[in-house]
Amino acid sequence: MKSRRIAITLSLAMASISWLGLAYLMYYYPPGNAERVLFLSLLFLATSFTAAPLILAIHRRLARNAKDEMRRQGVVWREAGLLGLYCGLCTWLRFSRLLNWANALLLLAVFILTEALLLARE
Repeated sequence: MKSRRIAITLSLAMASISWLGLAYLMYYYPPGNAERVLFLSLLFLATSFTAAPLILAIHRRLARNAKDEMRRQGVVWREAGLLGLYCGLCTWLRFSRLLNWANALLLLAVFILTEALLLARE
């Protein structure tokens, strides 16, 4: 219980710092190659840390007992990371003007299948 509260607090703190850094970057720096890389990195961190408490709540709800809930901690962070990676890749594809519905859905299907295979392996 205490570790879950600490994880949520740290996740929300890191998410707010990442979103503030993203806003600062967008407001004060013109877009360039280095700024785009920094933007994508901050976007990855911001979406991952923002999604982690929500995914943690979903896994807590689906857990059968406390042992199962503790076992799912790694899965929560992996899924949050995959969601952040998906948002970052879609943004990068949009920067390159390559993003369309087919690419976004195909990338989403790849991430869902990856997570399903990793969950089946456990």
